[in-house]
Amino acid sequence: NNSNSSSSFHVFISYRRSDGEHLAGRICECLRQRGITCFVDRQSLAGGPFLPALEEGIDRSRVFVPIITPDYLKLERLRKSDDVCLKEVMMALSKGKPAVPIVEDAFMKCFDVIEQFPPPLKVPFQTLMTHNAVVASKVYFDAAMDKAASHILGLLNISC
Repeated sequence: NNSNSSSSFHVFISYRRSDGEHLAGRICECLRQRGITCFVDRQSLAGGPFLPALEEGIDRSRVFVPIITPDYLKLERLRKSDDVCLKEVMMALSKGKPAVPIVEDAFMKCFDVIEQFPPPLKVPFQTLMTHNAVVASKVYFDAAMDKAASHILGLLNISC
């Protein structure tokens, strides 16, 4: 049972643990410093069945923030029926959640990678990336987080 079930979050952060966990934690901390509350699975889940808890997290969040890294878009993982990142993307899109994708700066070719996907995967990821994508530049990380926060706050109708 999740003790936070009645609370809500500004954003749901979706990431691939294999290569995005550190960046997701850093992004979440920066957004929190800007007054944005974050649902992050390892910090926000209290136990119980994993996928229903993630869906509840998406339901209780107003904006979907996927952290786009090379492993997030690994086709061999996305093709598996139990892929959690794909399930999160599909849940968020089906629920009409606005998105602010944050792209790891070393992975600017993500748009080319998505273009090569088969149609059942290409369409949702193209839809996702047409939103307010922000590049998480290592050199200009704070400026990138200001931009992401501005997009998120705009979607939440909260002035900066």
